[in-house]
Amino acid sequence: LYIRRFVLLSFVVCLFKAMEDDQKPTQSVAFKKRSTSRQHGVSMRKRYGSDDSSSDEEESCVFSMIKQRKMNPMVQSTLKNNAKAEKQGDLSAVKFSYASSPLEERAGPSDMGATLTDQRETERDKDARAQFERAQKLQKDRKTKGDDKLYQGINAYGGYIEKKDSAAGNAFSGVFCKGPLRAPEFVRRSVRWDYRPDICKDYKETGFCGFGDSCIFLHDRSDYKHGWELERDWEKGRYGKDDEDVHKYEISDEEEELPFKCLICRNSFTDPVVTRCKHYFCEKCALEHSRKTMKCFVCQKNTMGIFAPSKEHISRLGNKHNKEQDVSDSEGLDAEDVFVMDNKVALVTGANKGIGYAIAKGLCKLFTGTVYLTARNEELGKDAVVRIIAEVPKRVCKELRFYQLDISDKDSVIRAKEYLMKEHGRIDILINNAGIAFKCNSTVPFGEQAFETMKVNYWGTKQVCEQFFPLLSPHARVVIVASQLGLLKKISNEDLKKRLESADLKMENLNSIVNHFVE
Repeated sequence: LYIRRFVLLSFVVCLFKAMEDDQKPTQSVAFKKRSTSRQHGVSMRKRYGSDDSSSDEEESCVFSMIKQRKMNPMVQSTLKNNAKAEKQGDLSAVKFSYASSPLEERAGPSDMGATLTDQRETERDKDARAQFERAQKLQKDRKTKGDDKLYQGINAYGGYIEKKDSAAGNAFSGVFCKGPLRAPEFVRRSVRWDYRPDICKDYKETGFCGFGDSCIFLHDRSDYKHGWELERDWEKGRYGKDDEDVHKYEISDEEEELPFKCLICRNSFTDPVVTRCKHYFCEKCALEHSRKTMKCFVCQKNTMGIFAPSKEHISRLGNKHNKEQDVSDSEGLDAEDVFVMDNKVALVTGANKGIGYAIAKGLCKLFTGTVYLTARNEELGKDAVVRIIAEVPKRVCKELRFYQLDISDKDSVIRAKEYLMKEHGRIDILINNAGIAFKCNSTVPFGEQAFETMKVNYWGTKQVCEQFFPLLSPHARVVIVASQLGLLKKISNEDLKKRLESADLKMENLNSIVNHFVE
């Protein structure tokens, strides 16, 4: 209603003015559509309401008051952005063209990116080395041009003692450098991954995969030589000669079903065992894992800590040497009782008779490595070797040797150590069996009996351990044969028993106890 009245009133006013100014040159009348907002209409109504009292001679200036709006962060508007877009022009008019370069050069840098810099870390002009270099330059300028007494920032402070190192030297030596070191800019790498993405890593390393036939990766155990190995074979004239045997790398069906390495340590099996869920481990690895949890390492089933010797693995290792079958026929032994250790060394002290002789004889039946039978008396020791050879015609051991060894003589022990070091470089099984005991009806004085007994049984055994322990290989075995007379319950002296039972007992304390007993 207000808008209609306003339009009608405007038309009447313009008509009256045209009639009064008919003598003047005619002027064109322009009509403009006003805003339809209510506020604008109200302001126009107030303005024309006061025009009735105005005279023809008076001229009025009409203007609208712009009301300032308070900034409200909750109110958002795109009016300004639209105005800017109109000034800048229509964005849709922008066109993109794709054209190939007429030059024959390849796209990108000419050095194929060899000198590209990595700016993911601190920029090169802002790192610790750049700050150090700027500080050095400022100090040098102050010496030559003088100090202008202007503050150059905290990093511009320098020491009063001149350092001889350069900026690069300080940054890389770390002596005067502050902050992280600058990484190298240009690094060219030639990388060859050990495993391709489509080869099962577990099956390649151990011969077993928990996914079985449903594994999406290839079960391949092929071995590939590195580049330096191929170059070495070519230089030595061996390149391609190892491939003449086409059956060299064939794997039988029986071997393919069994893993060839322990699933825990990823090494060859040592005393292999199998769980109830048919997973194979080394005996030591399985026992160590069962101390932490009773669940299987692979399938997490509860094994209750029960393991059985893996007859399949032992028989496979035995068939490699064709020795276990002969022992099984002659001695009635199972394959699981045979220890396959071709290059290992076992040494038994005091093995010319008694327990030591029986141990050496048993090793000849079960141990495939080299067995050393040692004795103080050379004649008795060689005779023991002859008797074992006669009693065990089909021996598993690689070789049975005799070596004269008196454990109470330090020089004899050192000679044996040097010999073993030269021949084998290690010991895998050390059995300390040598010892003496006087008979009850012996007429030798007790003090002399005590001295001779401790000289062999304690000091001799201790001497052998000190000399031979450095030769022990990883996972070696040490056995010390003792008598029941050495049990603590046999000791009547309560004070001595407490000293021997103490957890803080050391070798020095034990030596003093033995010396006191002998004295």
